[in-house]
Amino acid sequence: AGVQQPDMSKFKDEDEGSEPEQQHDVVKPQPKKKETKKWMKAEVAEKDKPLDDPIAEKMRQQRLVEEADFAAAAELFGKSSGSGLNLATFLPKTVKDFEDYAAELVDRFVIPHKDSKNFKVLIKA
Repeated sequence: AGVQQPDMSKFKDEDEGSEPEQQHDVVKPQPKKKETKKWMKAEVAEKDKPLDDPIAEKMRQQRLVEEADFAAAAELFGKSSGSGLNLATFLPKTVKDFEDYAAELVDRFVIPHKDSKNFKVLIKA
Protein backbone atom coordinates (compact mmCIF):
# COMPACT_ATOMS: atom_id res chain seq x y z
CA ALA A 1 0.00 0.00 0.00
CA GLY A 2 3.05 2.24 0.20
CA VAL A 3 3.67 4.15 -2.97
CA GLN A 4 7.34 4.62 -3.65
CA GLN A 5 8.24 8.26 -4.20
CA PRO A 6 10.84 8.90 -6.92
CA ASP A 7 14.16 10.47 -5.89
CA MET A 8 13.71 14.18 -6.80
CA SER A 9 17.33 15.14 -6.09
CA LYS A 10 18.48 13.85 -9.51
CA PHE A 11 17.14 13.74 -13.02
CA LYS A 12 16.24 10.46 -14.69
CA ASP A 13 19.26 10.26 -16.97
CA GLU A 14 21.78 11.59 -14.45
CA ASP A 15 24.45 9.06 -13.58
CA GLU A 16 24.64 7.85 -10.03
CA GLY A 17 28.40 7.73 -9.91
CA SER A 18 29.20 10.92 -11.80
CA GLU A 19 32.19 12.90 -10.68
CA PRO A 20 31.54 16.18 -8.89
CA GLU A 21 31.40 19.37 -10.95
CA GLN A 22 34.66 21.21 -11.35
CA GLN A 23 34.80 24.77 -10.16
CA HIS A 24 35.97 27.16 -12.85
CA ASP A 25 37.91 30.22 -11.90
CA VAL A 26 36.04 33.24 -13.15
CA VAL A 27 38.17 36.29 -13.73
CA LYS A 28 36.27 39.44 -12.89
CA PRO A 29 36.80 42.24 -15.38
CA GLN A 30 38.88 45.08 -14.04
CA PRO A 31 37.21 48.49 -14.09
CA LYS A 32 38.59 50.79 -16.74
CA LYS A 33 40.92 53.44 -15.53
CA LYS A 34 39.61 56.93 -16.03
CA GLU A 35 41.58 58.46 -18.83
CA THR A 36 43.01 61.88 -18.08
CA LYS A 37 44.18 64.07 -20.88
CA LYS A 38 47.38 66.09 -20.68
CA TRP A 39 45.46 69.35 -20.88
CA MET A 40 43.24 68.25 -17.98
CA LYS A 41 46.28 67.69 -15.78
CA ALA A 42 47.73 71.07 -16.78
CA GLU A 43 44.46 72.87 -16.09
CA VAL A 44 44.04 71.29 -12.68
CA ALA A 45 47.65 71.92 -11.79
CA GLU A 46 47.43 75.54 -12.93
CA LYS A 47 44.27 76.34 -10.96
CA ASP A 48 45.30 74.52 -7.79
CA LYS A 49 48.89 75.71 -7.70
CA PRO A 50 49.26 78.41 -5.03
CA LEU A 51 51.26 81.47 -6.00
CA ASP A 52 54.31 82.74 -4.13
CA ASP A 53 53.10 86.34 -3.88
CA PRO A 54 50.37 86.59 -1.18
CA ILE A 55 48.59 89.42 -2.99
CA ALA A 56 48.60 87.53 -6.30
CA GLU A 57 47.36 84.41 -4.49
CA LYS A 58 44.50 86.36 -2.94
CA MET A 59 43.59 87.79 -6.36
CA ARG A 60 43.71 84.29 -7.90
CA GLN A 61 41.42 82.89 -5.20
CA GLN A 62 39.04 85.82 -5.64
CA ARG A 63 38.94 85.24 -9.40
CA LEU A 64 38.19 81.53 -8.88
CA VAL A 65 35.37 82.40 -6.47
CA GLU A 66 33.93 84.94 -8.91
CA GLU A 67 34.08 82.46 -11.80
CA ALA A 68 32.29 79.84 -9.70
CA ASP A 69 29.66 82.38 -8.61
CA PHE A 70 29.12 83.50 -12.20
CA ALA A 71 28.73 79.90 -13.39
CA ALA A 72 26.22 79.21 -10.62
CA ALA A 73 24.24 82.35 -11.44
CA ALA A 74 24.24 81.55 -15.16
CA GLU A 75 22.98 78.04 -14.42
CA LEU A 76 20.34 79.39 -12.04
CA PHE A 77 18.95 81.87 -14.55
CA GLY A 78 19.10 79.42 -17.42
CA LYS A 79 21.73 81.02 -19.60
CA SER A 80 21.69 78.67 -22.56
CA SER A 81 23.65 80.58 -25.21
CA GLY A 82 26.54 78.20 -25.82
CA SER A 83 29.01 77.88 -23.02
CA GLY A 84 28.35 81.41 -21.77
CA LEU A 85 31.83 82.75 -22.48
CA ASN A 86 32.27 86.48 -22.54
CA LEU A 87 34.53 86.73 -25.58
CA ALA A 88 35.54 90.31 -24.81
CA THR A 89 37.07 89.44 -21.44
CA PHE A 90 37.89 85.73 -21.77
CA LEU A 91 41.63 85.01 -21.75
CA PRO A 92 42.30 81.40 -22.76
CA LYS A 93 45.35 79.85 -21.13
CA THR A 94 45.09 76.09 -21.54
CA VAL A 95 44.46 73.95 -24.60
CA LYS A 96 40.92 73.26 -23.35
CA ASP A 97 40.32 77.01 -22.95
CA PHE A 98 41.42 77.62 -26.55
CA GLU A 99 39.17 74.79 -27.79
CA ASP A 100 36.20 76.31 -25.93
CA TYR A 101 37.09 79.76 -27.25
CA ALA A 102 37.26 78.51 -30.86
CA ALA A 103 33.96 76.63 -30.52
CA GLU A 104 32.26 79.73 -29.11
CA LEU A 105 33.63 81.91 -31.94
CA VAL A 106 32.35 79.48 -34.55
CA ASP A 107 28.94 79.17 -32.88
CA ARG A 108 28.46 82.92 -32.57
CA PHE A 109 30.04 84.31 -35.72
CA VAL A 110 30.42 81.64 -38.40
CA ILE A 111 27.43 79.30 -38.15
CA PRO A 112 24.81 82.08 -38.42
CA HIS A 113 26.13 82.89 -41.93
CA LYS A 114 26.13 79.33 -43.30
CA ASP A 115 23.21 80.08 -45.67
CA SER A 116 24.93 83.09 -47.19
CA LYS A 117 26.12 82.88 -50.80
CA ASN A 118 29.55 84.16 -49.64
CA PHE A 119 29.97 81.56 -46.89
CA LYS A 120 32.74 79.78 -48.80
CA VAL A 121 34.73 83.02 -48.91
CA LEU A 122 34.45 83.31 -45.14
CA ILE A 123 35.63 79.73 -44.65
CA LYS A 124 38.56 80.12 -47.07
CA ALA A 125 39.75 83.29 -45.32
